[in-house]
Amino acid sequence: MFGFLGGEPDANLARLSGYRADAQQRWPTLTYFDPFQIKNEAQLLSKVGERSSLPPAQALADVTAGMAGKTFYGRGADADSSNRTIAMTQYATHRFNVGQRVACLSNSPGPCEVTAKISGPDGPEYRVRFLDGSGQAVVAERKLTYSLAVASTVPVSPR
Repeated sequence: MFGFLGGEPDANLARLSGYRADAQQRWPTLTYFDPFQIKNEAQLLSKVGERSSLPPAQALADVTAGMAGKTFYGRGADADSSNRTIAMTQYATHRFNVGQRVACLSNSPGPCEVTAKISGPDGPEYRVRFLDGSGQAVVAERKLTYSLAVASTVPVSPR
């Protein structure tokens, strides 16, 4: 959120550096690296609450006040908080890779394989193929988890 995507104009770099300094001053319990790793306001809210031991309502009020009037990646200062959060989640890193086996927690629960990464309106999404042959679906990252590895023995001939 406060970090850089690469290739930004100097004006954006200066603005984001200022925002990062403001965040570190406003929330001194954040580590040096926290602002670089935070991708959206939801993560900022979680981190501020965790590091400052604030009640959720107070952390929400503090983060809302701290983000008021700031522009991230082309979103205007007049955009409401939910729109800014949605806009920022598109920069979040996908956890899973194409070809990786994962477990789906919704739709048709069970093992599946990632066939494509997608930037969804509420964060990373994936097109998955269900391994039971029931079809494909687009699934939000939050509804996927790592699949357990399956080990099998391989017959070896004696030498």
